Amino acid sequence: MNRSDQSVQGKNFSPELLKRDLRGLICGQTMILRTFLLIFCLGLTVCVGLVSGLLSYLAALALFYSEQAENGIWLVTCIIVSTSIWIFDVKCNGLPSSLWKAILADAAISITATLALRNTNFFTISLLVPFLFLCTYALTFMMGSFSSSLCVVLFAPSQHKTIRTIQSILIITLSILVSWLTSITPAKSIIAPLYSVETRLVIGCLFGLITAQLCLGTLDRNGKPKKNFDFLRDWAINFSTLKSTSFYNLDLSNLDLTNAKLANVDFRARKIYRTCLKGVTGLERARVDNRYLDLDQLKVQQLLTRGYSDETDFSHVNLQGAYLKDALMQRFDLTQANLNGANLSGADLRDSILLRSQVTGVDFSTANLTGICIQDWSVNSETNFSGVQCDYVYREFHDNRLSDRYPSDRNFKPSEFESLFQKLTNAVELVFQDQIDWRALSFTFEKFRIEDDGMGLELKGIEQRGDYWIVKVTHGEGVSKQLVEQQVHSTYDDLRALMESKDRQINQLLGIVDKQAEALTNFSEQPLGNSFFITGSTIKNLAGSGQIEYHEAADQVRSLITNSADPSQVIPILQSLFMQLSEQKVATTSGTQLEFIQQLIVAEAENDQAFKQFLTQHEPQIISAMPSGAIATAIQSAIQSVNSKLP
Repeated sequence: MNRSDQSVQGKNFSPELLKRDLRGLICGQTMILRTFLLIFCLGLTVCVGLVSGLLSYLAALALFYSEQAENGIWLVTCIIVSTSIWIFDVKCNGLPSSLWKAILADAAISITATLALRNTNFFTISLLVPFLFLCTYALTFMMGSFSSSLCVVLFAPSQHKTIRTIQSILIITLSILVSWLTSITPAKSIIAPLYSVETRLVIGCLFGLITAQLCLGTLDRNGKPKKNFDFLRDWAINFSTLKSTSFYNLDLSNLDLTNAKLANVDFRARKIYRTCLKGVTGLERARVDNRYLDLDQLKVQQLLTRGYSDETDFSHVNLQGAYLKDALMQRFDLTQANLNGANLSGADLRDSILLRSQVTGVDFSTANLTGICIQDWSVNSETNFSGVQCDYVYREFHDNRLSDRYPSDRNFKPSEFESLFQKLTNAVELVFQDQIDWRALSFTFEKFRIEDDGMGLELKGIEQRGDYWIVKVTHGEGVSKQLVEQQVHSTYDDLRALMESKDRQINQLLGIVDKQAEALTNFSEQPLGNSFFITGSTIKNLAGSGQIEYHEAADQVRSLITNSADPSQVIPILQSLFMQLSEQKVATTSGTQLEFIQQLIVAEAENDQAFKQFLTQHEPQIISAMPSGAIATAIQSAIQSVNSKLP
């Protein structure tokens, strides 16, 4: 089935057949079925012309209806006004909401005619005749519009103009012919009998022209349905796919359909994961749905088949599993779009907005991601960033503007983006709701390191998300995440309980009860470097003009150190800490702020043996991950000070 001329018209595919290469496949109906559909379209068009001629005859008959000219004029006025309102409203708002407005107009004119002519019997005639006329004309419109829509989905776009011209000529010709052949024998004509034939021909021509324009006006010049008439196109496509090639409810994953012809095909597949549709023609005339991805949207079809789209707004669009290799998607709005599992290798996504978009399992290899907005996007370990081209990204999008450029003062080095944003394989995130006991956590992983039982656990970072602490851990191959969570939490809880018990025993042996310890903490005062001192649980500067809670500052400094493996977390923590020190007037200059961080690291290391051990073991990684400059120097000095005090 590799031949480009392979045809499978009118066939149902099997899962076994779909294992083959289907490039260049030609699908559709059999010749007999296609001929039947064409005859059906022609029959509908002929019916429209015939009914249009009969309606024009009815309008002409109204002019010769009675001996009184007023009755005929009112009746014709009733028909013209109600029909005009219906035609205008159906073009603006669609069919359902237009009929009742025209019927109300007909009733209003009938009441006016009854009062003006003082003829009660005429009310029924002037109400029923336009009503029947209007309903018949509405049915004619539906037949003609459906016939036009069916022709559009049966033929290639290049043939649309010719088909519409033939339909127009046929409707107008039949309308004139039927109007001319019908006879009118009024008792007494308003218009002289000499001109009755000419009157019927003129009315037949006008009715045929208006009917053709109205029926064919449901489509634009490109054959696409106008906004209010999408349902006609859906009906036509559903009808055109009867007994045609069917992919209904099949799994088309990883299938290559390059340059296939899918017009009039039932393409409602169950799964279209990374199915190549490049060069496919006729997809806009196939029966599709949005069960797997939003294939029913024309812009999605264009993007999948051409590799680009005239529209760039793809916000909230489902593109999961889409095959978009080498696609041109520059400046696309992909806000909250579902791209899970999509193939975007080699795609051009420069300056695109991926705000809160889902990109788990996406293949971004060799794609150009320069200038994208990654605020709150969802990635996982299966998201592939190998070989990505990226100079910088934006981390925030507010008021339709990109902000928070990263890196702020330079471009990414080669492979730097990949190393920063490629999620670790075999990684698990452990959630701790309460405040973490750093000693217990440190001893937990030290215990796993010493007593390695094949799990291969390694601590990769810690971050705070609201009221929760997230501990990132990697594990060895073949180890389940459930086992990692169970073992870590169990060991951590045991060690924390043991340490709390030992602390209570030590306090009891020293004769220090809880209240005495609290009092000593609140009233003790000790220096913190040369510019600060600690009073109780508060850090103040020497001038006493500003203060900050010790534990609040210590948590931020610890978070800065423990998250050093993730540079994307370091800058926001530093910015937050510097801003807080400045706003609370604890340290308003860069020099005092760096001294504050340096001295707090030393103080925490003296109070927490586990934190001290963490600093000494990971000194190279911490320093290399910090932004080069004064902050890295200050942290390095603090660690060296801690090391100098080791026994």
